[in-house]
Amino acid sequence: MDRVGDLEVDQDLPFERRERRAELVGRSFLALVVVVALLGAIGAGGPLAWADAKGESIDVSYDRFTRRGATTQLVVRVPADARAGSNFEVDIDRTYWSRFQVNAVTPQPADVTILPEVVRYAFAPEEGADLEATFTLTPRSVWNVDGDVSIPDGEPARFWQFLYP
Repeated sequence: MDRVGDLEVDQDLPFERRERRAELVGRSFLALVVVVALLGAIGAGGPLAWADAKGESIDVSYDRFTRRGATTQLVVRVPADARAGSNFEVDIDRTYWSRFQVNAVTPQPADVTILPEVVRYAFAPEEGADLEATFTLTPRSVWNVDGDVSIPDGEPARFWQFLYP
């Protein structure tokens, strides 16, 4: 026991300094988690959550962060001048596609062809109209996933998604 004036005080100043530092680190970590959540890196909403990728005559919008088992959307836009004959054709990388379960495709594709490296969707919208196709997906795996979406023989829109467990 140490004497402080007339009092006998049981204190451990080095321990108290370490405890204050640990408390500061803990509070800082919690503040960082709140900021990251508000920015959208933990789920839906926020400026980090939704992203766009552009390729040759194709735009893709997607959730940058999503959870395994949660529903997410991949929105593909192709201008009318990129039409292949009477249809729009959209190629999606098979490696990327294998990490997801496809729940719905809107509008309904006219044809789906599985090729060695891509899954090709053919859409037949009205003449002169742009294509906006929405793929509703459920992730089947976790961690980082790289994706490519393109029109045939076009430069792909490249993107990545992080799938939380």
